[in-house]
Amino acid sequence: MLNAIRKTVTIQLGGVIVIRQPELPPGAQAEVIVVLDTAPQPPREPFDPAEFRAALAEAGYDTREKIVELVRQVKREQAEERARTLGKTA
Repeated sequence: MLNAIRKTVTIQLGGVIVIRQPELPPGAQAEVIVVLDTAPQPPREPFDPAEFRAALAEAGYDTREKIVELVRQVKREQAEERARTLGKTA
């Protein structure tokens, strides 16, 4: 039986932390300790919408319809991956 796991995760919006571990028994209680990484993070480049739009156009997504279809495709792939992951734990 699994006694401990160690994972590095990204804290999601609203402080949500997700851990998926198929070996964890459903209904069992677990103690969770969160240790934040205190190492300084490199500064992020500011988001430039015009640069993003240019990159999309360069990749062939030059119309609103193509961009919407790309977003739908990515969401479908994410849903399929989530279903595969959840299917393994059932």
